[in-house]
Amino acid sequence: MKLADIVDVFIAGDWGNESLSNDTPNAVFCIRGADIMSIRDHKYTDIPKRYISKRAKETKLLKVGDLVIEKSGGSPIQSTGRISYISEDLIQAKKELVCSNFSIGIRVKSRWNPLYVYYYWQYIYNLGVFFNFESKTSGIKNLQLDSALEAIAIEEISLEVQNQIVATLSSYDHKIAFNRAINHNLVAMAKQLYDYWFVQFDFPNRDGKPYKSSGGKMVWNEKLKREIPEGWEVKELNEIIKVKDGTHTSPKPQNEGYYLITSKHISENGIDFNSAYRISIEDYTEINRRSLVESRDILFSMIGTIGQKYLVTERTINYAIKNMALLKTSQYTEIVYYIWLYLSSIDYIRYESNVISGSIQKFMSLDAMRKIPILYNLEKILSFQKIVTNLFLQISITNSENKILTKQRDELLPLLMNGQVTVG
Repeated sequence: MKLADIVDVFIAGDWGNESLSNDTPNAVFCIRGADIMSIRDHKYTDIPKRYISKRAKETKLLKVGDLVIEKSGGSPIQSTGRISYISEDLIQAKKELVCSNFSIGIRVKSRWNPLYVYYYWQYIYNLGVFFNFESKTSGIKNLQLDSALEAIAIEEISLEVQNQIVATLSSYDHKIAFNRAINHNLVAMAKQLYDYWFVQFDFPNRDGKPYKSSGGKMVWNEKLKREIPEGWEVKELNEIIKVKDGTHTSPKPQNEGYYLITSKHISENGIDFNSAYRISIEDYTEINRRSLVESRDILFSMIGTIGQKYLVTERTINYAIKNMALLKTSQYTEIVYYIWLYLSSIDYIRYESNVISGSIQKFMSLDAMRKIPILYNLEKILSFQKIVTNLFLQISITNSENKILTKQRDELLPLLMNGQVTVG
């Protein structure tokens, strides 16, 4: 049996229009290839809103259980053919969804569990099978989907066995998602405490009462364009910590070696190594002469999705970085959580909006990064750090657990799919 035999319906993509019009009156969210990894992480905020016609809405809306396949894109080390599963959680979050023109949706036949097909597709994707079904036009790789579906075999197994395999693999995914939800709440708590101390300025005064609400003296600060407590300073980021950036060169991909990480590979949940390529030890060593990443540093995206950041907690660093900022908070660990939270604050957001450059792809210069205005009172920062440290330690523990779960799931996937391990 071939993959083509299990497909019931193809659902065409539709990029629609950016704005409402008489021809495109229906608002939907449109899944792109760029959203596939975020959807796996249950992050839906970057899926863009578009407007489509009434006819398109009638024929192209996605349902729970549909699969979205990337047809165009990829890279020298990453094939096209990545896949997303349309979950109930995703539908609840975004209501009405379509896929873009560079993707296609499929709906499998009733005797197939779509989640099983999703996992099977992941398995063959990881084997590099789809590199064999790519054409290239105008510098963009395109998946010859019909040829792939007609050629790639899938073993016909009972729905009961499919369900058992899905239950096994999805148990890992559910635990990973649960842990991420815990961390999301812990980060929200830390941000709430930050706002209470450094936005509302109701940190405890000498009497243990909220400073500003109890009449604490405030003075106008021209750099932040708001009042701050008397005696506080505003410093540039590079006055507090060293700010560097990664390499701007493009080392040659290698089959073995160290990973090269760019801004698209980082998030608060961790680093996506699956879409990164490896570089030689010579290139790795050369990059790290100027941009050595150490535990407790902060990686910060300065291009594309500006402001995406990752707090390095692992002790063994097996990667180098490219085209992102490196905040050397490892040398100032007593303020690392304050700096990390500041980079999500209203003060940072206002600053970012004034210094971003680029009409097609937005970016922040290294000079602008170094000049970020930082609200500074070391005594209060140290007191705050003591309070939030336990929150960040728990986040680190949960992230470590998720790395273990992800590794176990990824090792189990091929064993279940090729029959080396059975369930039931």
